[in-house]
Amino acid sequence: MSPLLSRSSSFSKLGWFLFIVLLSFLLAIFISFLVIILSHQDPAALSDTSTLIRTGNIHILKYLQIIQSVFLFIVPPVIFAFFVTKNPGKWLKTNKGISWQTLILLFFVMLSMFPVTNFLAEINQTFRLPDFLSGVYDWMNQKEQELAVLTEQFLKADSVSEFILNFVMIALIPAIGEELLFRGVLQKIFSEWTKNIHWGIFITAFLFSAVHMQFLTFLPRFFLGIIFGYLLVWTQSLWVPILAHFFNNGFAVIVSYLTQKQNISKDVENIGQSGNFFWLSLFNLLIVIVLLFFIYKFETDLKSKESENKSDG
Repeated sequence: MSPLLSRSSSFSKLGWFLFIVLLSFLLAIFISFLVIILSHQDPAALSDTSTLIRTGNIHILKYLQIIQSVFLFIVPPVIFAFFVTKNPGKWLKTNKGISWQTLILLFFVMLSMFPVTNFLAEINQTFRLPDFLSGVYDWMNQKEQELAVLTEQFLKADSVSEFILNFVMIALIPAIGEELLFRGVLQKIFSEWTKNIHWGIFITAFLFSAVHMQFLTFLPRFFLGIIFGYLLVWTQSLWVPILAHFFNNGFAVIVSYLTQKQNISKDVENIGQSGNFFWLSLFNLLIVIVLLFFIYKFETDLKSKESENKSDG
């Protein structure tokens, strides 16, 4: 017996997937509510992040963030894959590993990305909406500032255990979950819908950036989403964009922790954001492009060798 959605259209698959996401989100709300009750917190107080920060209860928001990430990004793609195919691992492209050559190249790609994304963020912040949309821009700016304050509080770690919690919450779970949802499911659906891999990558990257609700840093996240999308297409392994995403977020958590401990200068976080670093950002962008080309070339040659071996067999 074929899975329920195996022969459905791309539009139908998208609708069913969003329905599963909605159900999972409602389940996350229910579980979050139980956590709040069991921790003897006032549910109304959780909507006021400033109060939680002031009273030192930010850890409650961290646990709720983890619950939300798991049920919003990880659970729906896994469940949906079982409705689409008899082989969810193959459909999601989690059944293929990563070569050590690609892994090394990927590490240096993401390491080189920091000045580039910082420079793109600075460019992004120069964008202005027309005057008649000034209210929208003010709302976007206010939302960005609120999320920036919350992110700063999330990244604070006074102990190793808090650092590990932050690493799991910010680096590990989002890397797995967001890539499962965006690259594993949505990129596949949009690529089938438009009958064009490139459109699938760009549409998914746009949604990936937009869903973070940080519009003044939309451009660097959009750029990262495009890179993650092409990495999946070239390697046919979801673990590659997952690791790229993990490296990107993990570096940020580690740098933040080291700056808090004053082991490194806080200026490291802003490399590429000053006009004096334009050429450094451009140089790093060239490095990223070259390294990505090497990944593409290596993976293409690897596929050719595998095809030849199958033919000879």
